Amino acid sequence: MFAVKRLSVVVLFITAMATVGETATTVDPTTAAAAATTAPAGGTVAPGATTTAAPAGTGPTTAAPATTESPWISCLHCNDSGWDNDTCPDATNTFGTTTLCPRTEGCWAYREENTTDSNDIKIHRGCGRGDLNDASCTDAKKTENCATANGIKVCRRCCMDAAKCNHKDLTLTGQGSFATPTAHVSTVVIMTSLIMAVLAF
Repeated sequence: MFAVKRLSVVVLFITAMATVGETATTVDPTTAAAAATTAPAGGTVAPGATTTAAPAGTGPTTAAPATTESPWISCLHCNDSGWDNDTCPDATNTFGTTTLCPRTEGCWAYREENTTDSNDIKIHRGCGRGDLNDASCTDAKKTENCATANGIKVCRRCCMDAAKCNHKDLTLTGQGSFATPTAHVSTVVIMTSLIMAVLAF
């Protein structure tokens, strides 16, 4: 009887030891997931961290910024003083003084000649002149055009193909075509003519 009790104690002891061993080797699922995380090449992964691999053949992309043309153009700006050493007549595209003009207006060069003194010639460069209605650089105005008013013959032409294009190579000879004045007939003149025509019958 005593031997049976001792055998029972031994069996219980062995069973208890086996239970302790199973408890010691139990692995927490979250710990296993962390251990299974793959470190990127040449790096390490901290316990509990995760990594995400990028799809093959892909990488970060950067959209190119949209480019818009400036509404302004840089033009040479100078007024001929008439002195022999004035630099405006022979200004190159490296001339130091510039101004910003509306791109649609372009850059302009002007040649003013005194009709009573052919030696009195002055060159001006800059934006279009309002008194000559040079608010836009049309194809017709890219060639030399001249007009005479108040004893001064003004010849001019424009360009807009590049910044500071109104340098000395935008030549002005003083022999450009002359603009034909636009005829304007007032409403009063038209009405008067109509009334006179009616009364004549």
